[in-house]
Amino acid sequence: MSEIITKLKYLFNWNDVPGKDDEKLKYHLANTLELDWVKNVVIRKKDYKTITVTKDENSLEIELNEKKDRVTLKNSDGKTHNYIVEQKGGKLNIL
Repeated sequence: MSEIITKLKYLFNWNDVPGKDDEKLKYHLANTLELDWVKNVVIRKKDYKTITVTKDENSLEIELNEKKDRVTLKNSDGKTHNYIVEQKGGKLNIL
């Protein structure tokens, strides 16, 4: 399994959101999860383990677990999505 994971391209880097990977995150939200409201959003990180994405009444949270090996995305409509975290060179790549 880890062999497969290392060959995958990551969706975004936890360390670089907010920042240089904002567009990668928004691309995933718009194209994979089909969230049409993700243009011109506010992206914030609170207490290092939660990323929030908001625009008007729409929002979502991405929460890093304690082991730093998984994140859970919770959308304001109640849907959740789980992702694997790959730790590489001090960075946390979300797969």
